Amino acid sequence: MSTLERHAFFYPHVDPQTGTPATGHAMAAEDGIQTIYRRLYHNPDGYQRANEYDFVSYFECADEHLPTFDIVRQALRDERRNPEWRFVIEGPEWRGRAC
Repeated sequence: MSTLERHAFFYPHVDPQTGTPATGHAMAAEDGIQTIYRRLYHNPDGYQRANEYDFVSYFECADEHLPTFDIVRQALRDERRNPEWRFVIEGPEWRGRAC
């Protein structure tokens, strides 16, 4: 898939696989824009390397915003709303707290 095709999944669009409207990545995550800090760390050696992740996502929010984080996380993993999730191979997830 080309970069442009991948980029189209970010915005509202018609899912080419199902022919139905999809909100896309940006709209699926909209509820957390004001309260969740996100940082994406790309693999410095490139993408699609055997036994390696293309990127690691880091999220941070105050404890009172954890329910919003969980809603956003669920929305991003909903392939009807965010069809790009079909292409994700998910790695481990860690949750922690500031001391």
